[in-house]
Amino acid sequence: MGEYNLIDEKWLPTTEGLKSLKDIFSDNSISGLSGNPVQKICHIKLLLAIAQAAYTPEDEDDWKDMEIPGLAEKCLQYLNEWYNKFYLYGDEPFLQMPVVKEAIKKQIKDGQQTIELTLLDYAIGSKNNTSLFSYQKNREYSNSEKAVFIVQETGYALGGKKAKRCVLTTTQGYIKGTGKPGPFVGACGYLHSFINGNNLLETIWLNMFTKDVISDMPIFTFGLGTPPWEKMPEGEDCQRARELKSSFIGSLVPLCRFCLLAGNEIYYTEGISYPSHKEGGMDMSTTLYSVKKDVKALWASPDKKPWRNLTAIISFLGEKTHSCPQIEKCFLRARDVCEEIKIWSGGIKVSSNAGEQYATGTDDYVESAVKFREIDLGEPWYEKLKSEMNVVNEIAKTLQTSVWLYIKDMQAADIKDAALYAFWEECEQYFDKLVEACDSYMKDPGAIPSIHRIFAKTALNIYDAVCLKETARQMSAWAKHRPKLGTYLLNKKNKGDK
Repeated sequence: MGEYNLIDEKWLPTTEGLKSLKDIFSDNSISGLSGNPVQKICHIKLLLAIAQAAYTPEDEDDWKDMEIPGLAEKCLQYLNEWYNKFYLYGDEPFLQMPVVKEAIKKQIKDGQQTIELTLLDYAIGSKNNTSLFSYQKNREYSNSEKAVFIVQETGYALGGKKAKRCVLTTTQGYIKGTGKPGPFVGACGYLHSFINGNNLLETIWLNMFTKDVISDMPIFTFGLGTPPWEKMPEGEDCQRARELKSSFIGSLVPLCRFCLLAGNEIYYTEGISYPSHKEGGMDMSTTLYSVKKDVKALWASPDKKPWRNLTAIISFLGEKTHSCPQIEKCFLRARDVCEEIKIWSGGIKVSSNAGEQYATGTDDYVESAVKFREIDLGEPWYEKLKSEMNVVNEIAKTLQTSVWLYIKDMQAADIKDAALYAFWEECEQYFDKLVEACDSYMKDPGAIPSIHRIFAKTALNIYDAVCLKETARQMSAWAKHRPKLGTYLLNKKNKGDK
């Protein structure tokens, strides 16, 4: 038996430092998870899987009656019952398969059988060399870092040749090819969304699904299911693998890679194959929509921060053009029991070439959170928010056009995209105010024009910063093309108001 148990050891990154699983479910002073967005997504799903395995409420009334202390107690009892399944090493290592070692040795007789953990780091092991330094190469990883790697690779593994395709359940030899992207990443990097409460325990409680909701989802033919650590599969297509593939808890902790830690390296093969959204699959925290008969997904994008997708993520309040079950099933319930919540969205953009996925220099992690406090949520508020987002988009387009006309006159370097990016970066800090202003609009019509002025002044300030007016020629072009945003600067009803 190993000596490093994830229930007792401090390995999981939070805003208050590394914490053990026991800490998470016994300390309500932990405000949230930390680390990069990919780690946050994998870890909240792991914690939700533990919570759902410990006790899944029958319905909303049962969920509300359980309350946060009741959830914490049940989770601690569950962890105590399954304590031996949470060792990182040993005969039954957490989310790992010892059989994979012999399978790889048998089927891959020539060539490298293990890979360095460094190669699984999105920044270091990919084509994004912006964060690659000598001290990061072949460094020793701590047990806590290895635990994070194991949890991440179960669902967020990048597609490509790193995952050797070894068949565990037959005597068939090594199959050449590339590993399929994990169900959390998809082709380009899914955008994931969750409800955030006032602390981590509340966040877990708010994001739980009830049995009646799960039973209504045809994608989960095996219903709630049991977590993989209770009983690991024997191979990629055994009965247990099929149960994990089509159950709710199995979707929270998928096993798209079969792994086994080996010092600072890892035995690493392709695991259970999960359907993409194009193939009828759906992760509960992703957002999908249809264009004619084509199913599309919202992707993580450094060029469009997640908060700009808010109206799509919560479209169930209006015409329901998009579907994000994680938010749709939990959002209104959270507003009923909490004075303040946030919708957190994040992920990583990835690129691919010939089946090989990687993070390039232009790809990056993205995340943002939008706060909701004492807002009368409903279709009128939602429609108002949509119309106001259209106003902000109009201001952004005006800025982009003005900068483009300026650089065309000056025959200068193209800076319109940089100007637009700077505009959206500045706007993010005011978005919570816009959300609240849409709620108070019926009682205070002056709230919206004041927000318009903020966005318009932001656009003008950015134009002034990137379009120089030091020479007479620059001054002429600057004045000629400066954005005409007087409508938004005036304190009166304008086309953004209904």
